[in-house]
Amino acid sequence: MADLILGVGLIGEQVASAARLLPGSPPLEDALNPTNWNDLGASLVQASAALQRRPPARVRVFWCAGRSGFGSDAAQCAGELECFELALRWAERLEFPREFHLASSAGGLHEGQLLVSSAEPVTTARPYAALKLKQEQALAASKVGAKFIYRLSSVYGPPVPERRLGLISTLVINALRHRPTLITGHASTQRDFVSAPDVGRFMAMEGKAPGLHYLVSGNPLTIWALQLAVERTFLRPVSVVYSTRKDNMASTSFLPSLRPPHWDASSVESNLPRIAQAAQSWAR
Repeated sequence: MADLILGVGLIGEQVASAARLLPGSPPLEDALNPTNWNDLGASLVQASAALQRRPPARVRVFWCAGRSGFGSDAAQCAGELECFELALRWAERLEFPREFHLASSAGGLHEGQLLVSSAEPVTTARPYAALKLKQEQALAASKVGAKFIYRLSSVYGPPVPERRLGLISTLVINALRHRPTLITGHASTQRDFVSAPDVGRFMAMEGKAPGLHYLVSGNPLTIWALQLAVERTFLRPVSVVYSTRKDNMASTSFLPSLRPPHWDASSVESNLPRIAQAAQSWAR
């Protein structure tokens, strides 16, 4: 088996780490190729050459790439869709049995919906949400054999230099610096958070059924509850400033029944000490 991981950000890095630990997994340099998607064409040429040198019994392609987010405009999302379609066409041309794994967005496609219990309806008012739905549709219509789509809620993990910080990492870093955190929303705004290592382990896991998987916790936290969890980690108050000047303040939550079998979603509070430890160097 050979794994090609497109995108080495928060999710792709964890998929690569989890895949290394699979029983019987070949060495990283022979089979697993975390790829920088900034030069996608060159990366795919290199991947093709590697597969020809050592033909595998099966290829798994993981799309974890992209810089687009909730605030991205239509032009940025269109460029990202072109890159995705390039990778998908490359996977279709492979002569080996192949799988394609797409990291999509539950938070984007269900923004503002509460207690989501099914895949429909979705909202595509934002270009980012429309992008994710188009990626899903392109994969569904492709000739790739096994297709896996993961709709992720708000993914968090330890902060890494030159990587976009999420709300949880920002709260932790500012707490270490004794600075306030500016949050767009209300104290009662609900978010569903999932740990990047949990996501990576599930995406890399073998034996699961193809199709659509919701990687959500099903246990949403209000911003206020998140603030209190950070305060319990540091055993002192942390400062938060709320802003209502942007349009991404709506609550989003999911029912636990959406979670797939064998998906283990750890709690935010249990992961905060590790995030705080990783953030120590940032606070200096």
